[in-house]
Amino acid sequence: MQKKVDTPALRNFIERVWNESALPELVEYVRIPNKSPAFDREWRANGHMERAITLFATWAQRQELNRATIEIQRIEQRTPLLLID
Repeated sequence: MQKKVDTPALRNFIERVWNESALPELVEYVRIPNKSPAFDREWRANGHMERAITLFATWAQRQELNRATIEIQRIEQRTPLLLID
């Protein structure tokens, strides 16, 4: 028999995580002038993309996701990839 979801408790949890964790991180992300390589040929030298991906990787690590691995993958001449598995 499946347990019934406590919808109000779930909603409170989601709102708390959003307001206390996710939203502040997104506000910080928007402050980084990160652009696609199509709009910033010096993206690597400028370091904005590195700051952005590090911000999100650090946030993901603070979430203490059970059994998840979090890594930034880098391939020469490509933008970095945040992988959460």
